[in-house]
Amino acid sequence: MQGQRGGEDDFAKAPTLLLIGGIQGDEPGGFNATNVFLNHYKITKGGVWVIPVINPHSMLLNHRGLYDDMNRKFATLSPKDPEAPLINRVKSIIDDSSVDVILHLHDGSGFFRHTHQSELLSPKRWGNCTIIDQDKLEGVRFGELNEIATHITKRINTKILKPLHEYRVRNTKTQKEDKEMQKALTFYAIKGGKAAFANEASKTLNVKERVYYHLLAIEALLERVGIGFERDFELSVEGVGKVIYDRNLRVGIEGMPPFPLFDLRDEIRGLPLPAGKRFEAIVLDSRAKILGLLPKGNSFTLKYGNNAMTKIVPKYVEFAKPKGIQIMANVDSKKQNLSFGEVIKVRESLEIDRTQWSEKGYQVKVVGQKATPKSSTIIIKKENLNPLASIDKAGNLYRVEFYTQSNNATADFTYPDMLWDTLWQKIRYASLESDISTTKTPETKNIANKKPAQVIASSAFVRSEPSELSPSRAKAPRGRKLYVLSTQKALQSGQMASQIGGIWAKVEYDFGGRKISGYILESLLGYGDFSVDSSLEIMQAKKDFLNGATSAVESTKSTESKRVESKVDSTKSTTSDGRKPAQVIASSAFVRSEPSELSPSRAKAPRGRKLYVLSTQKALQSGQMASQIGGIWAKVEYDFGGRKISGYILESLLGYGDFALDSSLGSTPKQNIPKEIFLGMILVDFSQ
Repeated sequence: MQGQRGGEDDFAKAPTLLLIGGIQGDEPGGFNATNVFLNHYKITKGGVWVIPVINPHSMLLNHRGLYDDMNRKFATLSPKDPEAPLINRVKSIIDDSSVDVILHLHDGSGFFRHTHQSELLSPKRWGNCTIIDQDKLEGVRFGELNEIATHITKRINTKILKPLHEYRVRNTKTQKEDKEMQKALTFYAIKGGKAAFANEASKTLNVKERVYYHLLAIEALLERVGIGFERDFELSVEGVGKVIYDRNLRVGIEGMPPFPLFDLRDEIRGLPLPAGKRFEAIVLDSRAKILGLLPKGNSFTLKYGNNAMTKIVPKYVEFAKPKGIQIMANVDSKKQNLSFGEVIKVRESLEIDRTQWSEKGYQVKVVGQKATPKSSTIIIKKENLNPLASIDKAGNLYRVEFYTQSNNATADFTYPDMLWDTLWQKIRYASLESDISTTKTPETKNIANKKPAQVIASSAFVRSEPSELSPSRAKAPRGRKLYVLSTQKALQSGQMASQIGGIWAKVEYDFGGRKISGYILESLLGYGDFSVDSSLEIMQAKKDFLNGATSAVESTKSTESKRVESKVDSTKSTTSDGRKPAQVIASSAFVRSEPSELSPSRAKAPRGRKLYVLSTQKALQSGQMASQIGGIWAKVEYDFGGRKISGYILESLLGYGDFALDSSLGSTPKQNIPKEIFLGMILVDFSQ
């Protein structure tokens, strides 16, 4: 809860308003209005307490009520209800002796009218009205509810945008006539002897217009009860739009430099987040009070109200809390001492002395830095940075991250970001490579040279190059019929890319009148002109796997399903107990119960998951169709949340060596590299 008050003498005389928004997560007018109020109003007399969004979890999901309608939980509520602690907290705030009057903001359907005029204009509608539960509340300050509500609607109606938007007072006569409203927040306040009102803005209106009407209602109530205020913008729809979508809004995540809230790239990869910290505890520092992180798989979506601002694919590391560390740097040839968390405006270059960090065993990662000659100085120039690695769409903002290690071992800490460099080169030169062309590949002129196949995994990404690091062009579902034109080994582009093995199939197929072409891991395909979904043998194999069976064929064929486990190449690093350290280098990898794409998934390992390879083997040869599934599978194990996870992952999705993929791309994998500890970050801004 946020609060503002005027001077102490005035506050002792003037009342306090409790302003609440966002009890329904799909009503953005209310919680955007409270957010604007907190950022752009100043209280000069009296006080205002604000709960900007009472139901943040539903807001992040754009859902009316994740655990049913929260505004029907203020009469009786089971202590087992997930929202019981929150409801009880809100009740205690309403009951606080400092609170004199409550205003609850909602978005409602249509436009309220006392008589039926149309489906849009009807007593059944809730939009554009001020709601009271009864005419009066005897013996209570501001108990003249109908008179105050009438004042609010009259003030709003002097500034409506269209006659259709005219406000009216709606008295629900809750005690006598409306059992549903007896469960609502305002009636709880009324029963407790507090004057309470609800203001509804029509869902027919856009968000800017809804917020405009809510702010008119707030100001009318403040004036009526004697609370003084100032506002720093013009109260018009245009003015409201500017403050809702304020390009000056920033968000700092866990002490990192403040990122702009708007115009971020659609996805920010490898952002350091504290290992072991629950997502709801991740600290977001911003003037905006309707921010949150919505987890999905191995990523988070940064939400501003109902709006998705960017997707964050984090890198989990231990966070240190260093004090007094100064970064000596030359900013455009001028010496400066920089601190973690700063945004540094740069015209030409930022230079950091290498020795001040290497002597302490620290590492510096310039995210997106292309390969540059080694020198005693780290030189950061815009032309040496991959624009795809910037956090903003304009390509001006770049992260510089600082790390130490658990044992303070020294290391060569400057390296190009090879993943970004590889992706950039692929995208940059993609136009030079045509899609599968009859002039480039004569064998495709004759359909006889195309091998019919289908996707037999749950899905398969069609990539622009034969590499897991290559951008995805399409996602082919199970059963997608296609043609294989040729096969080849994985693209050996870049040091890290060379870790990605497997055979790739060059494919093409038609979808929606368009020709889709690219590369799919051959192990995800089954050859033959057949229908995967209707294949009884595959369906039986799936059924048997789900039932825990080890074979879907007759016992006379059981020798085909024996595991032929091969030893990992002796050149790969090995622990003292014979296990091979490795990491997932694809975006994610399913851990399956058997070495087959048809086998049930036990877990989903994200990029960078450290694990051990116990052995490798060919795919399980169970059944005629299953035998089409090639590739080498690695038997793996790792710890997660105190549990041991074990199963099989396609070896082509793994990179060997005890290295941290996201933090040391481009460096040679080393054994026993110490654990990274995140110190802090600066943000370099080339927008000048």
